[in-house]
Amino acid sequence: MKDIIIIGNSLGAEILYGYLSADSRYNVVGFAVDAQYIAEQSLFDLNIFSLETLVDKFPPNSVSVVLGVGYSGVNANRAELYNRVKEMGYSVETYIHPTATVMPSASIGEGVVVLASSVIEPFAQIGNNSFVWCNCTVAHHAKIGDHVWIASNTVISGQTEVANGTFIGVGAVISNKVHIAEKNIIGGSAFLTRDTKINEVWLARSSEKHRFDAENYAKYFL
Repeated sequence: MKDIIIIGNSLGAEILYGYLSADSRYNVVGFAVDAQYIAEQSLFDLNIFSLETLVDKFPPNSVSVVLGVGYSGVNANRAELYNRVKEMGYSVETYIHPTATVMPSASIGEGVVVLASSVIEPFAQIGNNSFVWCNCTVAHHAKIGDHVWIASNTVISGQTEVANGTFIGVGAVISNKVHIAEKNIIGGSAFLTRDTKINEVWLARSSEKHRFDAENYAKYFL
């Protein structure tokens, strides 16, 4: 069983605690954030430590860390924290949920998180510190860069490339051989079939309210 410090104390940290605490491979021993963000001293009855002094309490050879932070700043915060804990000497744990499928020929970087029921197909590559939520597919020969966030139910098709720092929203579909440039935001439910440029935003059209109310719609259409 490996001892783990979760970096973060908000929703992302709580979600990862839920996964790691239910996984017999891991023992979560606490949380760590910068001192200015410590409003409570504990979370789930575990101490929240100051990141600035973490090495004094947990030397880097005694624990690994997992980044329980979100995608703020188009993943800039995740990238900064990843580089920071690496400079402190810590290993950033690569967490693959037991129900995820990662083919042996796939390449997974340090600090990657792959959550429940996701599939990483043959010869796919995922760079350091990227986050793959539940029920995603990263298809054959796809290349995902560093510090990328892929939300639930996303499909990254074969031979697609996603550059560093990009955010892909829930249920997006990226067609095969598409190249997504750095620091893009691809909105939920988007269907992307063309290459993008750095720092672009691609959004799907939102659902529209129908002119019928639910009872009349059901009468005529259900």
